[in-house]
Amino acid sequence: FPIDLTAQNVLAGKGVGICEDLITLKITSSTVCDLSLIDLPGITRVAVKGQPEDIGAQIKNLITKFIKKKTTIILVVVPCNVDIATTEALKMAQEMDPEGTRTLGKEII
Repeated sequence: FPIDLTAQNVLAGKGVGICEDLITLKITSSTVCDLSLIDLPGITRVAVKGQPEDIGAQIKNLITKFIKKKTTIILVVVPCNVDIATTEALKMAQEMDPEGTRTLGKEII
């Protein structure tokens, strides 16, 4: 199905920026627990045309803002062709959740 990125483009700018404003999709039911899913951007190491030079630092700060909360479950998603032990996302998760009680890892194809 087609995805409408209008809200994303209005908040973050078309294709180049990030922002801390959330785009929220609320689904309610009396038969399930409340859960908020926040899809954070991947960690960028090199700014592309039109992005601020500190885009990597901006993304890390945004990720930290959410994963430092003790009520947050951290899902680290890593492509199968990448060594999970070398990923910045796992390092950040370990820093915020040293015991690993709130962190899950998922490898994807």
